Amino acid sequence: MADLIFRDADKLAAVNAIVHPAVRAYILEEIREERRKGDVDFFFLEAALLIENGYDTIVEELWYVRADESLRRERLKASRGYSDAKIDGILAAQLSDAAYRTQCGFVIDNSGELADTCEQIDRKMGEYLWKK
Repeated sequence: MADLIFRDADKLAAVNAIVHPAVRAYILEEIREERRKGDVDFFFLEAALLIENGYDTIVEELWYVRADESLRRERLKASRGYSDAKIDGILAAQLSDAAYRTQCGFVIDNSGELADTCEQIDRKMGEYLWKK
């Protein structure tokens, strides 16, 4: 199904028009529920098209987890068995690196080892914890 959708802009727009409003409504409800309970200090949200769907209006900060395109391609092939054509379609539908950097308050470089990525996140979370 993804092969058909990502190759056809009209189909992709139609699917996005159905899926993303429902996802946004679900996320908003989850955020409301967590705020009501008051049990957590942080609520992390990972979703496709965060910028395109205006999630910057409901979150305090957008983070961009990035890796070089060649590494992203390698990872998609290894973990999901995606073809070059499928990856091309996915990447073509995404915003540019520059657009993400402009819109996001924090950039995490996910090109190295998992421990390096975790260290970046830990440092950023430490900033929030020191503010409390």
